[in-house]
Amino acid sequence: MSTFVHAGCNANHFVDAAVGAEENSLVDFPGILASYGVQHLMAETSSDELVGLNGDIPTDTHLVTFTTLDGAVTCDAVRAFTKVDIFDAYHDAGLQVKSIESGFGSIKPKLYGIQSTKKKV
Repeated sequence: MSTFVHAGCNANHFVDAAVGAEENSLVDFPGILASYGVQHLMAETSSDELVGLNGDIPTDTHLVTFTTLDGAVTCDAVRAFTKVDIFDAYHDAGLQVKSIESGFGSIKPKLYGIQSTKKKV
């Protein structure tokens, strides 16, 4: 465990992961997202694409606009409980978050990914 402590916070294990990521140029982006409870749905997407998929994605979908390590601006679609989790995960991966938008999707999060067992007559 690191000697750096966040006062009033229980996220010190995330600091260890971030410090390790700074020491190593290879960042485990999926691992960082998972440690914050963020589920990556789509890479390099847009607001228009998410609106088009409105009936197929859950209501807790967020559109993250960020700057990559090489300076390009791109967007990802992710699921998470809070925007803070999304920001922290992307920041720890060394990416600069420009905006986080929500309001996409029409499927209840607890029903997303469940296949219907009823047969249509």
